[in-house]
Amino acid sequence: MANIDRGRLAWPTDLLVDVVAQTIVTFKSLLLPNNFKEFVASPNQPAVLMQLALKRYKKVVGLSGLCSACNTPLTNLVKDSVRIVSNIALNNYTKQLGDCRSRSETLRKLSTLVK
Repeated sequence: MANIDRGRLAWPTDLLVDVVAQTIVTFKSLLLPNNFKEFVASPNQPAVLMQLALKRYKKVVGLSGLCSACNTPLTNLVKDSVRIVSNIALNNYTKQLGDCRSRSETLRKLSTLVK
């Protein structure tokens, strides 16, 4: 891969990969039937997802020290990353729901026209 990208591509750090993985696992668990109704009824879904993902990350991976590259506390980097990944996951999920709805409406209209 290093030969192909010729030094221009940025590769995610292990920290970022862990944050993304733990946030997505948390999000998918919130979409399970036993959690879904409560999650959807929540007035601030992004905040719920961020809070739970951060707790999961701290429990599974651990969180201490400074970033070796920029000397920023890891807690700050992880919080920012979890916020971004949470927003992306929720946005993608909302778009998927909208795509399914528009497809079913298109098929309904098409079946009406074909009759």
